[in-house]
Amino acid sequence: MKKKFKQLLCVMLAVMLCMSAAAPVMAATGNQAIAIAKYKSYLKKNKGRYSMVDIDRNGIPELVLHNTTKRRNELFTYSPKLKRTVCLKCQYWYKNQAMPKYSVSKHTVVFPTSDTGGHRYYAYRVSGTKAKLVLRTEYVNGRFARLGPKYRKAYKVNGKKVSRAVYSSKLAAVSRGGRYPSKVSK
Repeated sequence: MKKKFKQLLCVMLAVMLCMSAAAPVMAATGNQAIAIAKYKSYLKKNKGRYSMVDIDRNGIPELVLHNTTKRRNELFTYSPKLKRTVCLKCQYWYKNQAMPKYSVSKHTVVFPTSDTGGHRYYAYRVSGTKAKLVLRTEYVNGRFARLGPKYRKAYKVNGKKVSRAVYSSKLAAVSRGGRYPSKVSK
């Protein structure tokens, strides 16, 4: 009798564990579907290259968009708490149409921007509905050196002048293994 009771108890416990583990997965799937639907409605109004990927691995995909309609790179996520999409970051691009690069393994998105005087890269770490700046690199090409010392050729990381090798290694460390948005919105 005790043996049968223990077996029944173990089966009931296993069923309860399976059911409790399935509930959050179903909720995340629902939020996933809502997020994708909201992103698709946004993409109908905007053209460019995009990817819907779960960068921070919380079950809700983020939208990484190279928006040619608004001439900017954008990062969106869906907030189940607010029940709407949230723009985490957007970065206008001026001269060249450089695309953002994202890395799921590092939970980061790198936004490039450039103008006649050089280029900059901003790396953000994504966590939920927040994107924190973790690295800012800048290359000043010296084209306007005649205007003063701040326009001379220089490499900067987080506002401090560094060598080209340090600049390159810091930028490579944050963007290595990243991907560019791959789908095209019509």
